Amino acid sequence: MKKQFIIIFILMILGAAGTLFIILQSADLPNKENNGFDRRLIGEIVNPEVEKSLGEHITTISGNTNTSLFLSGKSPQWVLKYDYNFNVLDTLVFGVSAGEDFVSPNTFVDSPNVYMYVVSYAYLLKGNFSTSVMDSVKLESELITRMVQLSEDKLVIRSIDDSQTKQIFQVIDAKSGRSIHKAQVVGAQQYGGFDSDGILKFDKSTNRLYFVQMFQNSIYCLDTALNLVYKNHTIDTTLTNKVIIDLVNEGGTTKVMATRPRSVVNKHVAVGNNNIYVISGLRADNESLSEFIKYLSIDMYETSTGRYLGSKRLRKPVNKSVTDFKVLGDSWIILFDGGLCARYVIQS
Repeated sequence: MKKQFIIIFILMILGAAGTLFIILQSADLPNKENNGFDRRLIGEIVNPEVEKSLGEHITTISGNTNTSLFLSGKSPQWVLKYDYNFNVLDTLVFGVSAGEDFVSPNTFVDSPNVYMYVVSYAYLLKGNFSTSVMDSVKLESELITRMVQLSEDKLVIRSIDDSQTKQIFQVIDAKSGRSIHKAQVVGAQQYGGFDSDGILKFDKSTNRLYFVQMFQNSIYCLDTALNLVYKNHTIDTTLTNKVIIDLVNEGGTTKVMATRPRSVVNKHVAVGNNNIYVISGLRADNESLSEFIKYLSIDMYETSTGRYLGSKRLRKPVNKSVTDFKVLGDSWIILFDGGLCARYVIQS
């Protein structure tokens, strides 16, 4: 009974965090006033080289090879393979049940291997393109909020710890599901650590993990044993961004909800070419609100130090929001809501 209560409470907090994120995505109040920083724009505005609607079922860029992209969606039963002009090459089908408890999986492709993360039950599913069968491994954690695959043998997760008050990073053995290393990394936390949430990426070329906070401006670089290599910050001045979550009575039902909308500082992150690329949610003082809405300003940071290098400005489709982002050499692949995908070629 106690464990059941804890799980229900965690899911309530997770639902509140999801509500908070939706509120933050749509909140534009912080961008009507100056935010206290400038962007150093590099080069001209870049137009998409290729732009194509792939359908609303496409929500995630799950992986790539030198010649192809792997895109996935809400169903765990398939991954679609495309070329870099977004022509479909293949449909890869997996024998996974798509029940109510397993929708919108976090899918990662490291060809020919495929990994799916069942967040609510802390399971890892593993398979490859040669078979439709996937093996499952229960991970040593109650609730996962972030995860990245390091190799066939290891993954890193961020999860709520046993006290239910904060989140920690763990290196997990992908075969047994057991925890190998643990580290808190991020200091003071509230509301189960959701106030310190961020985007977690692993870069093979540097063999480093990068955690960029969503509601604050910290960049954490870790080695694969979760030792802190450095901590730096994005160019904005958001050191704190207080999140308020409270019990709210709505239609006779008490819900855990965010009661104050705040700005998302960093919305999307990609790592490649020895750079960290960040799509910020904040307008710089040297760009107008109309420019901020019309273009994507992508801030670039050095992977070795976190030092700001400058920003590129991309023309984006009208009334479209980014859902995923990946940098592959000189090609920047951006997936927008509704399944619209664009490839930008960036000259170095």
